[in-house]
Amino acid sequence: MRNSLVHVLRVCFTSQISSRYIIYIIVMCTVLILLLEKTHLDNINNQQQQQQQNLYREQASNMADRELQEQIRQFYQTSNVDTTLHNITEQNRFTLILQTYNRTDILVRLLNHYSAVTRLDKIIVVWNNIDELPPFELWMKFAPHPVPVVFLRQEENKMRNRLKPFSEIETEAVLIIDDDLMASANDINFALSIWQQFPDFIVGFVPRKHILSTSGVYTYGSFELETEPAVMGRLPMYSMVLIGAAFVSTKYLRMFEEVPPEVHNMIDDTENCDDISFNVMVADHLRTRGTPQCPGIYVKPRDLRNLEKDAMSGYIGMWHHADHMLERSYCINKLSHIYNGLPLLYSNIQVSQFHPYHND
Repeated sequence: MRNSLVHVLRVCFTSQISSRYIIYIIVMCTVLILLLEKTHLDNINNQQQQQQQNLYREQASNMADRELQEQIRQFYQTSNVDTTLHNITEQNRFTLILQTYNRTDILVRLLNHYSAVTRLDKIIVVWNNIDELPPFELWMKFAPHPVPVVFLRQEENKMRNRLKPFSEIETEAVLIIDDDLMASANDINFALSIWQQFPDFIVGFVPRKHILSTSGVYTYGSFELETEPAVMGRLPMYSMVLIGAAFVSTKYLRMFEEVPPEVHNMIDDTENCDDISFNVMVADHLRTRGTPQCPGIYVKPRDLRNLEKDAMSGYIGMWHHADHMLERSYCINKLSHIYNGLPLLYSNIQVSQFHPYHND
């Protein structure tokens, strides 16, 4: 741009133009050059500020990650983890919450599977199909069963019904799982052993992340999205662990009752994002107590199956809807406004089981 302006000036001097016009052109060109340079410097400063913010975010996340990794390392160095734990006590039992809608055939299959898991205390079925009765008689027809199954019929079909602190819960550990997922007993017991060491975190099988664009707008996604250049470059990262297959503490169910009303309204309006909201709440809790970290720990499952295609009802999950991902990105930006900044931090921690007969 500067070379082009110099060329214009040369043309002016070599042409038959009065000196008054030449001076005017020189002044205008000088002003234009200064404006262009100022705009260029402003852009550089903005980019540097964005990179600095990303660097601070990475440093905070890495510091929290290193501390948590060291805790996990010390745990395995000093403990002989037995995921079978034949000596079962109340402290290592858990409650399973399974919310369902219009998938009775899969529900019965899942109840039969989960009821045999070793350390399960009871199953709570959150029945959201308000126009039909739950299959209690069918289930009891083939009693006895290994553990009690409680059917809680809801008055309204709300996504966040599964996050109520039900009085029927008598354990500190709660496994929340979607009604189309079948997790193996081995994966469940292993994840529970991790959660018992880190009960302030969401410990589960499905990681996700948020992305902050240069425009300051957040996007929701998985590992197919790139994070900020300052954060990436080593290992894939996540900032959330979805509660559709995760252990949580009952204290967080009680806390979720007390989140700002705007959070509940957002979930009800979109019929979505209860899992994202739960992660943000946990992250905000960790930040408030002075230990900002990623709210979840990702446990790599060995056998986690999706049974959606097996449903005779033909009901498909909400994630198939065209606006599903748009709603989730909207929720992240909304939550950032509600919490005066998004408290989510990144993590690359992955906990997996050693198995001598597998290469993964």
